Order: sequence, then structure tokens, then C-alpha cells
Amino acid sequence: MAGRILSEAADILDQCPSDEALYSVVRDFILSEPLQYGQLYPVSKDAMAVLLSDADAVRECPTYAFDFFLCIIDWACEMIGDTHLGIARRDLIVILSSLQATESMLPTSPAPILPPDTLKQLETFLAPIVRCMNFQDICPHRLVTLMDTLTFIPPTIFAEAFRRHVAIRTMCPPSWRHRTGCLWDPDHRGPLLKLSANDAIVEFDESQPNRHQSITSAAPMTGKGIYEWDVVIQAFNSAHSRVAVGLASKSISSHENALLGKQANSWGLASTGKVYCPYAETVFVGGYGKDSVISFRVDMAERCCSIAVNGADKGVIWRNLPDNIYPACSLTLGSRCEIRQRS
Repeated sequence: MAGRILSEAADILDQCPSDEALYSVVRDFILSEPLQYGQLYPVSKDAMAVLLSDADAVRECPTYAFDFFLCIIDWACEMIGDTHLGIARRDLIVILSSLQATESMLPTSPAPILPPDTLKQLETFLAPIVRCMNFQDICPHRLVTLMDTLTFIPPTIFAEAFRRHVAIRTMCPPSWRHRTGCLWDPDHRGPLLKLSANDAIVEFDESQPNRHQSITSAAPMTGKGIYEWDVVIQAFNSAHSRVAVGLASKSISSHENALLGKQANSWGLASTGKVYCPYAETVFVGGYGKDSVISFRVDMAERCCSIAVNGADKGVIWRNLPDNIYPACSLTLGSRCEIRQRS
């Protein structure tokens, strides 16, 4: 409905200061929630230019810039139609969204090829509004993908975006989708813990007194996806009490002297092999120590977590998991572990 209102207003009114109040109200309403594919279909070509004309409003939309761009591509495909586009809309979205950072940044990586007619059709629809798009907030590796794919976009637009990234050293936020989900969160760690290796390794500060300290990863597990990762125990001193690896929400106290699984909203597998959870009795599944690899598989559709210790499958150890949980661990003096995403 809001898209139709904006389209009718853009068709009737001029884009002048006296009309901006109406545009602003409708624009803010459309951009107040994360965009979904298909949501922009009612928006006309002129209305799309109005929607994107306020860069600050677009930037405040709770949709990642690249996903916002894909919604615009999806809108353009709807306006053109698959028959004239020369490629199925779904296939085009897959081409643009599926490339990984390491693949698209390699000089020898084969660029995805789109039919010339497809590029021409997209250019016809996107050229009038492309300068309104917020490319500067798109991750650098996604910009590379777009440069290789949508050759009709003026190079100066990409140059300006890359210049901004270089100037402020913007880094892609941790994301399971981009295979950077398994990084420890420097803003949610116990004060006695130190990070290294681009936040993949956490260790207890040797200069501090021994106690339990916890940390969670930076990217949450949500929806109905399957998440897999390993935690490698690089160092461990059993004389300084147990360590634990597992899951937690951001509500846990990272500085509290408590083993993971002893706090509410945390689930921990201790180095002794005991399984801790606020809602169940402990179960012994086999311990671990230095150089051990604990493999996790969380199925958010089933809300359960299964593990393997050094390749030995231990099955499902936690069920009825909530949404928005994170890989986590709690360490003591002399311990260090690394987190690695598998899928």
C-alpha cells in the first residue's frame, strides 16, 4: 500500500520542498523495517528515484546495503519481466548474492557472465536511479562482484565507494553467510581474556588471577539454518580448573566467575566431559584437553545441537534452543582456543 501511495504521489506531484513532507512520511514508513524480495513491486520508476533520494533515510533502513541493492534488482526484474530480461529473476539474484569474498577478490576468479540483452535491460531501468544507490555502504568484496557483473554502472561510482572504504578501513561485519560468522566478539568478553588472529583466537591473560571468564561469538544463529563450526583447544591447564565450550545468548555475564552452562541462557560442554544446561541434569560424554577439536552442528529448525569430540560423534546434547544464540566458551588461566567456521 505504501509503495502505491508513493508511486501515485510521484506521478502527480513535483519533487519540491513543499511536497517533501509527504514523500518523507511514506519513505520512512517503507524503510522502517527490513526489506524483503517483492516488497518494492508496487513502486513505480519515478517513485523509486524518490525513495532513494534521501541517502540518510536509506542508510538508516535496517537492511544491509547489499541486500537492499538486491531488492532493487529484484524490483527491476519485475518491471522488465523474465521474458524480456533473458534470464530468470531467481538465477540473476543467485549470481549476484552467492559469490564468496575469497572467490570474487581473486584476480583469476571467473567473473559471472550475464547475457548482453540482460545487461541492456537492467541498464535501461537502473541508470536513472543508480547514482542514488548507497554503494558506499556495501562491503568491498560485494562491490568487486558488482563491478564484474553489472558493467553498465559507471566506474566512478565504484571508485568513490572504494575510496570511502579505504579511508575509514571499513571491514565486513561478521556473517555466517559470508563465512566470517566464527569470530569472537571483543565487545562481549570477560576483561581477563585477550583476542588475536583477527578475533579467531581467545586466551586467558597469563598476568591475571585465575577465574572463569566467558566470551561469545560476534554473529548470531537465527532462523531455520544449520550452523557448523569447530573449537580447537590450543592450550589447557587442568590444574586451573575446567574450561567449557558451547552456546550462549548475549544476556550472560562474560566477567562472572562461572563455567559456561552454569548461567541462565548458556549451554556448556566442560573439559571433564560433563554437559551443563540450566534446564537439565549433567550428562557425561567424554572429556577433552589440549589439541582437542570439538565440532558443533546446530540445527535451528529443530532447535538442537549435536557435537563430536576429536571426530567421535556424541549425538544431540542440547534441545529446545532459543533464537539468537551464539557460539561461546569459558576459559581459565593457561587456556586458549580457536574458533573455525565449517559451513
